[in-house]
Amino acid sequence: MNKQRDHIIEILYYNYRIIKDQIIALLTFIIAIVGTSDQYDDWIKIGFIIACCIAVLYSFLLWYYKVYEFKDGVIEYSHGVINRTRNDIPIQRIKSINTSDTVIKRLLKISNLHIELIGGGEVSFVLSNKQIKRLRETIFSQIRTEEGMAKQQVFKPLEYLLIGTTNVSFIIASTSITFSLASYIFHHYPWIFGFEATIEEDNGIIGIVTDVKSFFELPLESIFQTMVYALIAFIIFLVIAIILSSIIAYLTYSSFHIDTNRKEIEISYGKLTKKHFIIPLKQIRSVQIVEPSVLKIFGYAQIKIDNVGLNHTASKSLFITPIIKRSKVNRALSHYLKMFENRDIEMRPSGSALSIYLFLFSYKFVLGVIILSIIVPITIYGLALLPIPLFNGYRKWKHTGLSFDNHFLTYSRATMLKKYKIIIRKKFVETTGVGYNIVTAKNKKANYYFALFSEDINEIYECMLLEDNRKKDFLNYLC
Repeated sequence: MNKQRDHIIEILYYNYRIIKDQIIALLTFIIAIVGTSDQYDDWIKIGFIIACCIAVLYSFLLWYYKVYEFKDGVIEYSHGVINRTRNDIPIQRIKSINTSDTVIKRLLKISNLHIELIGGGEVSFVLSNKQIKRLRETIFSQIRTEEGMAKQQVFKPLEYLLIGTTNVSFIIASTSITFSLASYIFHHYPWIFGFEATIEEDNGIIGIVTDVKSFFELPLESIFQTMVYALIAFIIFLVIAIILSSIIAYLTYSSFHIDTNRKEIEISYGKLTKKHFIIPLKQIRSVQIVEPSVLKIFGYAQIKIDNVGLNHTASKSLFITPIIKRSKVNRALSHYLKMFENRDIEMRPSGSALSIYLFLFSYKFVLGVIILSIIVPITIYGLALLPIPLFNGYRKWKHTGLSFDNHFLTYSRATMLKKYKIIIRKKFVETTGVGYNIVTAKNKKANYYFALFSEDINEIYECMLLEDNRKKDFLNYLC
């Protein structure tokens, strides 16, 4: 195959990413500071036009200087505008491939080909679907030797709603859109918030501070009425944000498809942007059973796999299913991941350890509030929020646990809003350890530590205040 470049449509995507991630972000920051008054209007327009012209030129150069060639046993790849880099990638260093596309690329019958390398690196190319099929057959000829069991997952509207309200990135995106809508309405239709006059000019953050000060100088009755309107508007915008996050969840996870066999698992999903991953089973380090609090109320959970060697672009942690009934978790594991078993947690902190957990997760908050109150006395009322770190400590105590045998190390933990159960294959456990301090030694407890093989420099987990009667077994776990 001769030297080639990405499809020319990729220039548009380079432009889009530069403008969205850099130029728009900078412009939004400037407008937030100086406002949209006529004084700076012309300068902002000129600066935006110049920045876009630079982005167009730079995007073309990025596309032009990215050249690659697929040969027998190696991929020759060079890229860079100012600093030119050339890489020769041996085929045996390729661990897995996955593809993604958009609606436009789907119409043009092209896709993004992401090649995962041993050690966590990734290179991406934009090729025709025919070329990708031919390369996949070459790269994975030794793996894809048999047909697997296909499974199409169809989610209900309620399930998309739950996915949307438990995914942080979806919440941020929908909230950002909703805030932009609320800001527009506030400045053009202020009567919704109880103001009679239209705000003619946006003077940025300084103007907002001035408006707030003026608001509290109004009569008490007007303030109360405005706050009622504002509460109603907040509820309306909250509903809009939830609906938007559900739509984002649908566009992201619709057409969720899993195909598995004895050697690999293939996952694809997405409506507008199609994601496609092929993961060798031997590189799946662990399985996570995740239970966000909202999903748990409705009897749902999530299943994720942790893959050794995949970087953040391809997602080191990938959903096997973004939502599933808890009663079906074991069946899903036996169907898709037969090398894993859902083991019970055997070691948990005793009731006497609860008070220590509550102290450990609240004393920093109390100490911080007390120190701050010396400088600003009114902050002492922040102690009213003490139930939050206490609740966090209770959750940590209740859900921390550990068990281990000849095949798996199973670990459970919790945050404020999520509970995790992680089933780890023994061969991916790097080290184990047991720690003591004055508190643990006195109460015949121990802190159990273990590290996992990972692309991160250190990936270490801790189970605090467990009984010390299995410390020798744990220290000799890898022997």
